Amino acid sequence: MRRIRAAFAAILLILPLSAAFSQSGATPFTHGEDPSVWLGSLLPKVFETLGPPAAVRSVRGPESWQDDVVFKYEGLELYWFKDRVWQVRAEAAYGFRVGDASDVVFSSLGEPLHRLDSGFVYQSVGRSWPTRIRVSFTADGRVSDIYVYRADF
Repeated sequence: MRRIRAAFAAILLILPLSAAFSQSGATPFTHGEDPSVWLGSLLPKVFETLGPPAAVRSVRGPESWQDDVVFKYEGLELYWFKDRVWQVRAEAAYGFRVGDASDVVFSSLGEPLHRLDSGFVYQSVGRSWPTRIRVSFTADGRVSDIYVYRADF
C-alpha cells in the first residue's frame, strides 16, 4: 500500500508538467503494434511518446508487494513496478484483438507454451528479458484480455 501511495504522489507531482508533453506531438498507441516495446520503459519516455494518461488507477495484487499503478491510454494500459513498465494490457496486438475468436489467436501465435483454464501463455522472443504473452478467453471462446509482461518479475 505504501508503494501505491508513493507512486500516486509522484504521479500527482508530474501530471501538471505533462501538459507540455501532450502538446509536443505525442503519438497514440496504434492497434496491432507489439506492446512489448513498452516493457522496461521509464516515465519520461512514456510521457514523451504517449503524453499523460487518460486515467490512473491502482490494481490490488494477491499480496501487497504485487500492487500496481496503471496508466490508461486508448487501447493500452501500462502497469508500473517502481519506475518501469513491467506489464502491458492491449486491446489489440499480434494480429488479433479483444473480442476475436480463439482461432484468430492460434493463426497469429501458434501453439501456446502453457494452456490455462481461461487462456493461453506464449513465450515471446527478441527482448532483453524473458517476455510472455497471456491471452484470456471468455466462456464462449472470445479474447477477453491480452497481456504482455516481463516473465522475470
